[in-house]
Amino acid sequence: AGMDPAELEEQVRTGKRPLPSMGSTGHFEGTCRRCCFFPKGRCTNGSNCEFCHFGHEKRKRKGKRDMRYDYGDMEAGGKDDILQQLVGGHGGFG
Repeated sequence: AGMDPAELEEQVRTGKRPLPSMGSTGHFEGTCRRCCFFPKGRCTNGSNCEFCHFGHEKRKRKGKRDMRYDYGDMEAGGKDDILQQLVGGHGGFG
């Protein structure tokens, strides 16, 4: 159980508590960029980190299916057309 976010913000704003990292500037305004290494204890930059070390909501990861090209919607022969473009339209690598 961590500190209440409003209490933490007040302590940082009044100077009673330092920012956890340089990149945490702007966290309470929503203009910071989160450090993806800090929550897992792998940030080696400490207070010099250019990214925010305050807590953030977890981001939803894209599934592999969302990131790759979907060949399923392609009409017949479409895969061959793409392969032809990739190899320079020569029908082979030579």
